[in-house]
Amino acid sequence: MERELQIGEWNNRKVKGLSALANPQLRAVMLSRWSRKSYRRGWKWWSKVLWNLNITLHGTEISPQADLGPGFRIMHSVGVVIGKGARAGSHLTVYQNVTIGAKGDPSDHSSYPRIGDNVTLYAGCIVMGNIRIGSHVQVGANSVVLKDVPDYAIVAGVPAQIIGYANRQASKHNVARSSGNNVLLKKDF
Repeated sequence: MERELQIGEWNNRKVKGLSALANPQLRAVMLSRWSRKSYRRGWKWWSKVLWNLNITLHGTEISPQADLGPGFRIMHSVGVVIGKGARAGSHLTVYQNVTIGAKGDPSDHSSYPRIGDNVTLYAGCIVMGNIRIGSHVQVGANSVVLKDVPDYAIVAGVPAQIIGYANRQASKHNVARSSGNNVLLKKDF
């Protein structure tokens, strides 16, 4: 929780002291962090109580075994599901109804995605299987990601396909600058 509050803002609102408890998205992250910390200390019963409380209060199911880096943010907590083997770097942002889960045997931690730093998963997207989502990636709403995604990619669709790149990849891919923003779109898109 301290890492989330160090950012100074939460969903573009200043967060100070106990006002954090009034923010359901921050509460959902706090409960998931406390659940994970309890699980790692061997307090599995208490971890399960916190996990169930998060589901009941926020409609958010984040396994205490999921390894989510600092700066994890939930923009809208309802419907977020993150499985036990999921791993994410710093500053993962998820919107409502996002699923990060296993493809195949859910008890096998290697069947879950590995997500890089500064990734945004928009509403309703699904990220499944033993795949790697690179850093600085954006996954469009209602997309289904089943294959690896390179750094700086913008993906969308079912199944998800690369529709563009952030500026960093301009020299490496066949792309043209889109007017007015920092997105590069494929010429044939």
